[in-house]
Amino acid sequence: MKRGCRAARPWPRRDPVWPAQPSAAARAKKRQRHTPEGWPVHSFETLLAHLATQMRNTGRLQKQGPESLADRTVEEVTEPMLRARDSLRAEVNALHRKVLRIVRADEVCRRLMTVPGV
Repeated sequence: MKRGCRAARPWPRRDPVWPAQPSAAARAKKRQRHTPEGWPVHSFETLLAHLATQMRNTGRLQKQGPESLADRTVEEVTEPMLRARDSLRAEVNALHRKVLRIVRADEVCRRLMTVPGV
């Protein structure tokens, strides 16, 4: 040991690699699983699981006359939207087939199609 050196320690405290030691309050929270105010302590996963149980979607339709939306069944309301979705999907598929026919006829596009992610 050199003259004037302190007693040998495994690592100096200011070394960034040296693991941080939790405070007494942090150790108590971990042990009790609650903050001093009584709130539960969560990990990221348990917090997400807890928050997933807190969501609640409620919707009410108010009656406004004899032909109100509240009197109709869900099927009557959603059926036109489902038909429109099916029609839109059919149009997208038809356009996709047309684009593929055009691309297959072009040499540069065929080369680009061999590149992953293009």
